[in-house]
Amino acid sequence: MNYVAVIDQEVSALPLEYQREVLDFVEYLRDKRARQAPADWIERAWGASPNFPDRPAQPVIDDIESL
Repeated sequence: MNYVAVIDQEVSALPLEYQREVLDFVEYLRDKRARQAPADWIERAWGASPNFPDRPAQPVIDDIESL
């Protein structure tokens, strides 16, 4: 049995008001994960404003000295 099936079975046995609490918690976890996502905003910000600094040049891998 997979997680989805087990969760469905367990939640289905709960009273309706507890099912709603479970749904609220799932939404909280989804929102929390979205807030912890990498800084995608900076990718969208490059070039969006004339005052935003230019993207720093990345060195070519072959040009990096090994340790």
